[in-house]
Amino acid sequence: MSRVNCIYCGERFSGELPHCPACGAPSHFRQRGWRPGAQRRFALWVALLAIACILIALWLPR
Repeated sequence: MSRVNCIYCGERFSGELPHCPACGAPSHFRQRGWRPGAQRRFALWVALLAIACILIALWLPR
């Protein structure tokens, strides 16, 4: 990523840094993404919830 200006102090720094090295303000230009494994865990929880809902629907009296 290219160099960006801090929106608080105007100092130029790499956009990859989580905060400005001059004033310590958080960088609003950093790319955010999934944590490793978070998408797989989310899909697993959704699948388990769907299976639980189906089992409960079949178990309930009609």
